[in-house]
Amino acid sequence: MSKTVIFRDRQETQAADFNNLGLYQQAALDAVVADAVTDDRRYTGFATTQETATSVRVGVGRLYQAGAVYEALSDSVSNLANHLPLANRRYVAVTVFGQTIETETEPRDFLIDLTTGETEPQAVPMLSLRQAQIAISGGVESVDPQLPAIADNACLVAVVLMGTTGIISIEAYGPNALPSVEKNSADIADLKAFQTATEPKVSSLTSELAALNVKTSGKAELSAVFDIIRDIARVKDKLGLPANYSAYSSDFFQDTSQLDTALSGLTYKLQDGILFPDAANGTFPLALFNPYDANVTRSATDLVLPKYTSASVLKTEGYAGDISASQYQVQTNTLTAKTSYVYYYRYGWAWNWYNYYYHYRWDLADYYYYHYYDGYYGYWYAQPVTTYVNTVSTTSYNGSLLAQTFLATRAGWVTQLDLFLTKVGANGDVTVAICETTDGKPNLKQTLTRVTVAQAALKKYPTATPFQFPAAFLEAGKRYAFVIITQGDHYVARVDANKFTQGTLFYGSDGDYFQGDLTKDLMFNLYMAKFAAPRTEVMLQNVSVAGGITDIEIAAQQVVPDGTQLTYEIQVAGNWYPLSELEKLATKPDIVPLRAVFLGTNDLAPAIQLGANAITASRPALAVTTYSALRTLAVGEQDFRIDVVAANYDAAKNTLIAQLVDNAGANPVTASLVETLEENADGNAVRKRFTFNLGSPRTTYKIKLTGTRTSDGPPFAITECTDIAY
Repeated sequence: MSKTVIFRDRQETQAADFNNLGLYQQAALDAVVADAVTDDRRYTGFATTQETATSVRVGVGRLYQAGAVYEALSDSVSNLANHLPLANRRYVAVTVFGQTIETETEPRDFLIDLTTGETEPQAVPMLSLRQAQIAISGGVESVDPQLPAIADNACLVAVVLMGTTGIISIEAYGPNALPSVEKNSADIADLKAFQTATEPKVSSLTSELAALNVKTSGKAELSAVFDIIRDIARVKDKLGLPANYSAYSSDFFQDTSQLDTALSGLTYKLQDGILFPDAANGTFPLALFNPYDANVTRSATDLVLPKYTSASVLKTEGYAGDISASQYQVQTNTLTAKTSYVYYYRYGWAWNWYNYYYHYRWDLADYYYYHYYDGYYGYWYAQPVTTYVNTVSTTSYNGSLLAQTFLATRAGWVTQLDLFLTKVGANGDVTVAICETTDGKPNLKQTLTRVTVAQAALKKYPTATPFQFPAAFLEAGKRYAFVIITQGDHYVARVDANKFTQGTLFYGSDGDYFQGDLTKDLMFNLYMAKFAAPRTEVMLQNVSVAGGITDIEIAAQQVVPDGTQLTYEIQVAGNWYPLSELEKLATKPDIVPLRAVFLGTNDLAPAIQLGANAITASRPALAVTTYSALRTLAVGEQDFRIDVVAANYDAAKNTLIAQLVDNAGANPVTASLVETLEENADGNAVRKRFTFNLGSPRTTYKIKLTGTRTSDGPPFAITECTDIAY
């Protein structure tokens, strides 16, 4: 704004004229700030620091808003005690907003009588001040807290993370800070320097690429032909063609089909590649160090969960009659447990990560891998296996087969079901199973858990009869069913169908194994686990191998729901390390303590299934030897090339030799030329190339591979062997 106030001699002057002296200059400065600095809401200063466990100090600063500048002239302290979360965490936002206030109140005389000149004093504000005000707002308490909504007229300057005991961290909110001209100038200078250095190089790329194209056009080197032959050999291996189908062959060592397993002197381990054999090993159960560990709940089926109590999550109320179990016909009922997962963890030196990363993840379904590159190596993968099958088949059931479907509104571990029996027969135990559903109908071939309560323990309504299950995991949003099987003349309480809209009552019949009844629902109370703590550490039994351990393999049946985490840890030199921590077994301890760490929430946690022979501890030997199956050529050849890929190969501590031998493994022929090539850009594997010039044709041969390592050198893995006769 370009306005000025004009004063003249002997001119009447009004209060507005003097006010405009400041207002016009303020408007002009606002326009300069909005046009040349920023018209967004930005801040400078307002350094936020922790004053006490529950309070913060906000320093002086300025707020820029639509050209106007609001200022805080002194520090302010804000108490955040009323924002402390009860159980989880909460974000608290420190914001500033602009406010124009009138201040500096002083007594001034006002003329009240022009004739007599009488005045009257009044206390009036003498200064208009643009002041920056501090405001505090808290977000919602959560395990994954989020910022609260910020008012339209406010500017976020700092974010405070609150825990149950006080302030955890304070971070200034950078995106709203006003950058200085000096910093912008430095950044522009850096960009110009980069442009000056790179522009000539980029401009010359076009001519260099054209010259390179002229040089390479039409050329096909012998090495490229060999690479094509090697790839064809790989394809032949994948198709399962015999080794003598052509004069070249490739083996990824997924099985022994191309190996000689009868010759003496074989020392190797075939595990997704050729590995060094074990110098020593031991097999151990996945078992609790303390069978009565108070931190866990262990079921009769050896399923281990963090300590929990049972809490009701779903119930039907409003007694409306009962259902006689004996009104339905006798029939045979088969319960089959659902297939679950076993997770394989391998930690240490002796495993072939290279084949997993570069080959098996493309070839094999349901493989999940995790690999490391430095020093020690480890990974995990999971594949479905049948862990247990419980089959109940009998013709003596006296007609009772009832089922009630329900919707799991949240994920959790079902632990108990209360039923209400209005009449208890003179005999007949009651079996209740939780199963999945198919097309909305109970599917007993996917039974999750079951329990049988003896007739003597059955209660009569209104007392509930509890059925306490080995815990089973239910997925959120999925429909399940509980199935009642009994031979007794028992009656089960029911409710009206309109009292429970998320399920259907089913009973067995010959025409349809489960026949739905839309007019009734059973009266029940379903419970899920309520865990005592979100994180639980559980000691497992130690593993030990005389002479030392460098590798640990765990085959664990476990359930890890989304949002939870289960990790295994080892103790070395008094410290605990997860299996993702590298090189922690480099000292080769004889005894390694183990523990499992369960991480979840009060409503959800992972679980492990204890079992025998689930853990193997070992250390590798110093040498490996293997022979291929006999290769037979249609026409004798005298020149051969063998390419062997070795992962984690260290030339300073490892050796690898390929030789041609006869059918008995004797009369070895040494290569005329040995080359070491880089197999991949990461340098994690090498290709050892052995070239043989025999001088006379040969139609049969075997390949002998031998490798060694020093005592302090990691064992390498032989991942592929390709031989070409030409």
